[in-house]
Amino acid sequence: MSGQDKSHRIEIIVAVIGLVGLLGAAVIQNWHNLFPPVIIKSQNFGPEEIYCNGSGQVCSNRFAIDVTTRGVLKVQYVVPPTHCGPIKIHFYLDGKPVSSTGTLGWRGAPGQFSSLP
Repeated sequence: MSGQDKSHRIEIIVAVIGLVGLLGAAVIQNWHNLFPPVIIKSQNFGPEEIYCNGSGQVCSNRFAIDVTTRGVLKVQYVVPPTHCGPIKIHFYLDGKPVSSTGTLGWRGAPGQFSSLP
């Protein structure tokens, strides 16, 4: 290998090391933007009472809460002592259904309902 080839190879290696160093410095400087810390917020609502309008098994009126999130949204429903029958909760995003719970029970549920979560 000629001296010129070695010199050119060294220049390329130095350029690559410099580029990796610059990229590494940029990642370190912007780490908080690239990987924001997990922020857990808790917000309680209620007690709310929803009285079903319409007929059938699904209420035509909804309890709606506006929520803004950039990550995973977790919901916890606390069964009030006034519950006396099984329910399902349907979740909507921008007015469109996205998820539903299974059948949920209530505290002190009798017989066939006693094993429901």
